[in-house]
Amino acid sequence: MTRISSETEHYLLPEILESDQPEEHTVNAAISNAAFEFVMELKNINKILVYTQTGLTARLLARLNLPMPILALVSNDNLKRQLSLSKNVYTVEYKKLFEDRDGQ
Repeated sequence: MTRISSETEHYLLPEILESDQPEEHTVNAAISNAAFEFVMELKNINKILVYTQTGLTARLLARLNLPMPILALVSNDNLKRQLSLSKNVYTVEYKKLFEDRDGQ
């Protein structure tokens, strides 16, 4: 089964998928879609780095089937284990928490 899925993945093209995201996820989806368009336009990018507190942005980027790895900076081990199940997402534990610069 692993051999079949690995062979099939070579033929999958990166694409933005339409989804029924809840209203509160539309900003994250917009950021992910913009990152997708940016990465596909510039050919010399070989990694994407994302800081995530919930893992949502990293998961949304993984859904887009990008040709480069996604490095997710996470603040806890539980989230690190959860994201290890997402395709092409590699986690790095980063203990420092950032606050929203806009205070939201």
